[in-house]
Amino acid sequence: MSVFSGTHVPVKGDKVDIAFCGMLNEMNITLPITRMKEGTYMFGTAKIFGTIKNKTLMIRNSAGAVMEASDFLANFASKEAEKCKRKNL
Repeated sequence: MSVFSGTHVPVKGDKVDIAFCGMLNEMNITLPITRMKEGTYMFGTAKIFGTIKNKTLMIRNSAGAVMEASDFLANFASKEAEKCKRKNL
């Protein structure tokens, strides 16, 4: 299990983690993100699941909604940042 802070460093050989960390770094997302196991993360306060489909990183949230990772981050990163700030994470 690894916790990201600042620059996100992927686990060697984990294609999902490599893609996810690349996006997080590119978008300057500094939320507390914990890699639980391959493809499973705590994204701030939310548990999410990552997979690669047709060379595209897809994220599924705990409610079952699936979307491209770039759309997920654009829609939910700021909301999660606010939640984390309120909870002092």
